[in-house]
Amino acid sequence: MLSDSIWWTRQSRIKTERRLLNNAFHSQLILLWYSFYSVAISIYYLNSTPDATSNKYWLIYSILVLVVSVYINGFSFKERASLIKENYEELKALWIEAKAIEKNDGELKDISSRYEKSLSSCENHHPSDYLDALFSAYISAIDKSKIKPNPTRIQILKAIVNRIKRFSMLSAFYFLPIAITLFLNFDFITRNCLK
Repeated sequence: MLSDSIWWTRQSRIKTERRLLNNAFHSQLILLWYSFYSVAISIYYLNSTPDATSNKYWLIYSILVLVVSVYINGFSFKERASLIKENYEELKALWIEAKAIEKNDGELKDISSRYEKSLSSCENHHPSDYLDALFSAYISAIDKSKIKPNPTRIQILKAIVNRIKRFSMLSAFYFLPIAITLFLNFDFITRNCLK
C-alpha cells in the first residue's frame, strides 16, 4: 500500500535527520577535543626538549586538525538535517491523506505523484537508515506481527552491525589523539632504550 511506503520513507528520513544531527554534534565535539588535546600537548612539551621527530609528528597532527575542521564543515550536517526534517513533515501529511483515501478505496494518483515529487525534494536516506528504522520499529513493537514488512534476520543483523560499526568508528576518532601520543612515546622510548 502507498501509505505504508510513505510511512517507511518518513521513518527512514527521521533516522537520517537524527544521524546527521548526531554527526554534527560529534564532529564539533571531536574537533574541540582534538584542539584541546593539541594545546595540552603543546603546553606539556613547552618546557621539555623533545626530539626533532616528535616535533614533526605534532606539527603534522596540528595540520591534521586544521584539515579535518575544514573538511567536516564542508558536510553541512545541520542544513541537510533541516531539509530532511521539512521533507518528513511533508510526508506525514501525505501519509495521513493516503490512509484516508485507502480507507475509502479512493484514487491515489494525486497522492502518488506528490509522493514522488516529495522524494526528489531532498537527498535520499542511506540504506542503513531504513534498516535502523525497521529495526527500531520491530524492537519497540509490542505485537511484532503488526510490523509490515517484518524485518528478516539478515536485516536485523545488518542494523546491529551498523550500530556497532558507528560506535566503533566514533570511539576510534575520540581515541586517535591518545593513540598518537602512545605511539610517539613508544617510539621515543624504544629509540632511547636501543641506544
